[in-house]
Amino acid sequence: MKHVLSLLTVLQVTMVCGSSWADDGDWPMYNHDPAGSRSNDSESILSPATVSGLHVKWGYPTAGLVTGTPVVVEDIVYAADTTGAIYAVHSDGTLAWQAQADASITASAIVVNNRVVIGDQAGFIYGFHRNSGKLVWKMQPSAHPLSAIWGSAARVGNNVVIGVASNEEPAAAQPGYPCCSTIGSVVLLNPANGKVIWKTDTITADEVAAGASGATIWSTPTYDAELGRIFFTTGNNFSYPSTTTSDAIIAVDAKTGAMVWHNQRYPNDVWNYTYPPTSENPDFDFGDSPQVYTLGDGTKVVGAGQKSGFYHVLNAATGEEISVEQYEPGDTLGGLFADTAVSGGVVFANGINWPNPGGGGYPINGDLIAISGDGTQELWRFATPYSPNMSGVAVANGVVYFQSVFDGHLYALNAVDGSVLAAVTIGRSDSGPAVSHGQVYVGTGDYFTQSTTTPSHILCLGL
Repeated sequence: MKHVLSLLTVLQVTMVCGSSWADDGDWPMYNHDPAGSRSNDSESILSPATVSGLHVKWGYPTAGLVTGTPVVVEDIVYAADTTGAIYAVHSDGTLAWQAQADASITASAIVVNNRVVIGDQAGFIYGFHRNSGKLVWKMQPSAHPLSAIWGSAARVGNNVVIGVASNEEPAAAQPGYPCCSTIGSVVLLNPANGKVIWKTDTITADEVAAGASGATIWSTPTYDAELGRIFFTTGNNFSYPSTTTSDAIIAVDAKTGAMVWHNQRYPNDVWNYTYPPTSENPDFDFGDSPQVYTLGDGTKVVGAGQKSGFYHVLNAATGEEISVEQYEPGDTLGGLFADTAVSGGVVFANGINWPNPGGGGYPINGDLIAISGDGTQELWRFATPYSPNMSGVAVANGVVYFQSVFDGHLYALNAVDGSVLAAVTIGRSDSGPAVSHGQVYVGTGDYFTQSTTTPSHILCLGL
């Protein structure tokens, strides 16, 4: 593995913003913490010295596919599936409670105080009582009939922020459908009662009147308390005219929702299912959450990977570009898909080299790529031949965890050099892992190919 010495230097001099998130080893939201690190610095049982003994301890069967990252609070694991079922399972594999949403769920829950908050594919967001699973509130931030919640919520103080996406892209290909009218938005909610504190659209009223749509939010927002800002990434426009907020990284004021800055990373990307992807219409969404972290020189940055294969690093205060480098070929299911982790100043990105997936192309590689925090240097790469890596990455105590879909393994790699510490067969999975108190939790089932070869479970792996 190359650049090991460079990686050691970066690990020594760079600090991750958000690594002090005080959760006592829990994993309470999709990205672990508000800064989006997907890194649990409190883990002490699993390590490079012990993780070779990782194995499946139990599996709780689910009615549908579990595609989101399970979340863990005080030894209860919360996950949802594509039938809309929400499960609370004890860390020994026994059920605490089960609830039901109205539609399929592909996202993760967030646990805030005594609420479990999650959104579904019909565009509804739910608040369940944490101890009983009783539905306390239900709300729909967008009235559009094809709005959908693909991403998960992040904590902002005592509130939660979540992005609104859409299932209008495939609907556009239906004969007679008047494409398109959905627009992206981000909403700050009180998790106790579901009340909207503010809602910010990604496209202005004048742009909507001119026919613009899209710029939806597929990923999970992040939050920096020092700057008082929420960051999120957007997807392509669905119809012309294009807007400057599509395929962008955006910062808003956490108190008011007012846009502070936006930086478009690929202009004029208008796409829906009536377009074959081309260089003019490439479908280069951001599926990756923006991670907030601090470089060795003290600069606070926002970093995010894109389906174009580029990793972007911006100044968190100003939105100005610090670096942009391509680490994977781009495509509709290619590039840096989801969801990056950051630990010790190093970015760990799941990459996909999958040319022309809509035209029958087969993936060449999945790649787990370690990138310097400033985005300029590849430190090492671990390839999974012919198998895409579509899940979130997790880091804990010097170990990097991720799934590769087609080869059916959960991998544990040494964070310093990418060497394999463990490879556990779990079956096809799109779910990102969560690491908590010496155990790794992950869902199974492949949403993208709808493969039936893997039974659907919430899995627990440990020593």
